[in-house]
Amino acid sequence: MTEQPRILDFQIIERASEKYANLREVIVHIELEEKIESFIVEIYKHFSPLQIKDCVAELVEKLDYVRPHTKNDTSNIMVPYMIFLIIKHFTTLVLPDSFPEQLKAIEHMTNTGTMFQIFMSMDEEEIARVQDEVSFVVDNLNLNVAKTEEYKNLIREKLVDKSLLD
Repeated sequence: MTEQPRILDFQIIERASEKYANLREVIVHIELEEKIESFIVEIYKHFSPLQIKDCVAELVEKLDYVRPHTKNDTSNIMVPYMIFLIIKHFTTLVLPDSFPEQLKAIEHMTNTGTMFQIFMSMDEEEIARVQDEVSFVVDNLNLNVAKTEEYKNLIREKLVDKSLLD
């Protein structure tokens, strides 16, 4: 028997959105003063589409910041930075916003093993949703970069072409 469609109202939309507020606790082990200690980290069970977009937007913004300093070779920072952003946006940990502080946080989290522990505790399907969004944005950026370069070359040709001045 098929269910009869109901009238949609805002309360139903709110109820459907509640799943994005659900947290689960995971235990992270850190060596602190030569003793292994356990800490609780809260991870969102479901990654909200809005948070995914915010995460990817921050990735694009910060990579635009770093690109001039690395001569467009962002490959060695891309993976750890993406993992950092996933942890930043999908846990309750309060992590830095400025890029230099984020790089320092990545170093500390890598050295202590917390980055790996937290990331490995996240749901693979949710991480895949973030990766899909990153791929979509990067593909569109690459397409736009090619078009922008084409326009730049066309403008250069026109500027060099002295016949336009006659």
